[in-house]
Amino acid sequence: MGRGRSFQIAVTALLMFRVGLALPASGQNTQRAQDPVPPASTQATTEGTRAQEEVAALRERLDRQQATLAAQQEQIAKLLSALEEQKNLVERVVANSQPTGARNVGEVTSLTSMVPATPALPGGAGVPASAVPQDQLRSYTERVDHLSSTLDEVQKTLAGFRFSGDFRLRFDGTYRSANAVLGPVQNSRGRYRIRLNIDKPLNDKFDFHTTIASGRFDNGLTSDNDFAGVDTRAPIFISEASAGFHPNQNFALRGGKMAEVFADDSRFLFKEELRLNGFQEIIRVPVGSNALGITGVEFRGGQYVLTNPNVSVLPSTSACSVKPPATPPVNCAYVAAGYAPGSRVHDTNLFHQGVVISQKFKSGWHQSLGLDMQLWRNQNQVAMAASAAGFGAVLNPPTGVTLAGPITGTGTATTTPNGMIFTAQHFQIAHLNYHISFDGPKLRNREMPLDIDVHLSRNVGSGFLRDALMGIASFGAVRQAGDVRLLYGYAVKEANSMISEFTDDYVGTLSGVNIRTHEVGVAVGLSRFLAWQNYLYIVNPLHGNDPSRSFFVPYPAGANTNYRAQPIAVQVLSRRS
Repeated sequence: MGRGRSFQIAVTALLMFRVGLALPASGQNTQRAQDPVPPASTQATTEGTRAQEEVAALRERLDRQQATLAAQQEQIAKLLSALEEQKNLVERVVANSQPTGARNVGEVTSLTSMVPATPALPGGAGVPASAVPQDQLRSYTERVDHLSSTLDEVQKTLAGFRFSGDFRLRFDGTYRSANAVLGPVQNSRGRYRIRLNIDKPLNDKFDFHTTIASGRFDNGLTSDNDFAGVDTRAPIFISEASAGFHPNQNFALRGGKMAEVFADDSRFLFKEELRLNGFQEIIRVPVGSNALGITGVEFRGGQYVLTNPNVSVLPSTSACSVKPPATPPVNCAYVAAGYAPGSRVHDTNLFHQGVVISQKFKSGWHQSLGLDMQLWRNQNQVAMAASAAGFGAVLNPPTGVTLAGPITGTGTATTTPNGMIFTAQHFQIAHLNYHISFDGPKLRNREMPLDIDVHLSRNVGSGFLRDALMGIASFGAVRQAGDVRLLYGYAVKEANSMISEFTDDYVGTLSGVNIRTHEVGVAVGLSRFLAWQNYLYIVNPLHGNDPSRSFFVPYPAGANTNYRAQPIAVQVLSRRS
């Protein structure tokens, strides 16, 4: 109030001085000779009224400016408080999740580069506003106005959407020499992949997510496109589209097309780019502080719909037994896949449920244990989709186009060569995953975390060749320029252990199961957004065909070793906002 009173007195004095200048001095002729001179009383009254009006107008402007200044100072205080809270929150998250100075891999277009840095309060902390010069307050107010307008523009431009994605460019070669069991393979190609993620929080309980990616119609295991096709253009697909409901931090429900609920990029159960249609739930149990150091308990469940046959009644045996040139109905493929003539064909489903327990038991040491169970229903439709005789009935209706061939990823044993009935009567896969990591090691002042991941599984729905195991050890992490990551993995997947069409096609090159694989990888950080990756996979078959057990595999024992080399792979990452 003292500052405002002083400012009013100064303005009043200035106006009175101006009035004094406006009045004619004693003996001075201020009018032209030809102009009439008004009476002195009238002139004084006019000048006084004008001065009063100007003083009143200036006082009104002053009152408005003071009100605006008070509102701006209140807004500034709130902005500074909010920014300080956000800064502290980000620092805590970064400190808990990664080494100091490293950016979160999930970060995207940050507002830091778009919004000017928060200006310091003029005069320093604790200095009263009345002691701040007017020119500094004006400068500070202008900067706050600029900050506000910039934030408004950013909000209007992004409309709450967050963007992220990646681009990958690599050489990929697959090689196998011929022998009496199988012929040769020689495929040297360049490949690229692009993905764009779009996230939109609708409010604090609902969100939407979609991913647009490159790829092919007939291969759901990868978004890669080959350097091929002369000059034709590659398609873009909706790889993911889902909505989430999360009323609180302990419960999340999601529906749409998305990654499998237990996907972990380990390349054991599922390929990391696999996306399934359905629903999934995550329930987190609050644990609080405890003597065991348990940091999280998550119950997860997924229910996925893989096919929609829309077949109420299958054709009869006679309708499916016509001879050329007559053509049997397309749905006769279901009869060949083991469905009874005249019966209804139900969907193929995956029900996947389990629990993951996390623990921090020493400084820098973390471990987790996962136990889960897969239950597959009508799995032979997957074998149909991967066979030349059955893919048209399963794949063409939902895609709305006529595909030229089946999906990729075969390897699981079938009752006939390249058949449409799996040898395993059921796929009920029990899975255990143990992971341990240590954040502490350093090499030349660089963080070199150590990770060990172990997987064991058994298909209890089959009586033989039903087990799988995998171990992966990695040293280092690529987060910025100069970082290095070394990796070695070993995997054994028997022919009835899991459905090959959904598992990894690098570890299981040309056959997702019935393989023993050594994996070696080296990755080097070129910048905060760029990584150079190198991988080698050495794959050997496990078991040969056995007609006595209706057991046939596409990559039988006795075939030569498959080599998969990816010596040049450049991955460009964006950051999540």
